Amino acid sequence: TYFDSVKFTNTNCTNANFNSCRFIKCDLTNMNCTGAILDNAVIYGKEKEPEMQYPEADQIIQRITYQKSHGNETKGMILTNCSCVKTTFNWADLSESDCQNVDFSEANLSNTILPDIVRMKGTKLYRTDLFNPILKAEAESTEEKDISPLAKII
Repeated sequence: TYFDSVKFTNTNCTNANFNSCRFIKCDLTNMNCTGAILDNAVIYGKEKEPEMQYPEADQIIQRITYQKSHGNETKGMILTNCSCVKTTFNWADLSESDCQNVDFSEANLSNTILPDIVRMKGTKLYRTDLFNPILKAEAESTEEKDISPLAKII
């Protein structure tokens, strides 16, 4: 199922089944997905372009441009007790999200802004793609990146 340009802002989707759904240009701000199934779902965020200085930059910039135009607003999603196995959350902003007891096994959280460690209590990250994870405190800081808090839950 594809959801294109749907406004889910503040919607109660508790225990919903979004298995293998694709969200495109949706507003998922503060969407309550407590206990929902989001396995194999695709939920790209709308993250800003990073500074890149390597050969693959053109290809990555094209992908980011696509995500900026087709990505979703994800801030404040409530994912408590969700199953997000093999879910794609590339470039998503989960900094204000409650991610306690979420199963992100084999999910793609590349370049995703993750919430403070307290909001990730009990989260499973088995074989999760955590390329360039960004913790909320880092996203708001100009200091060098420190992922040691993330290591506590891995």
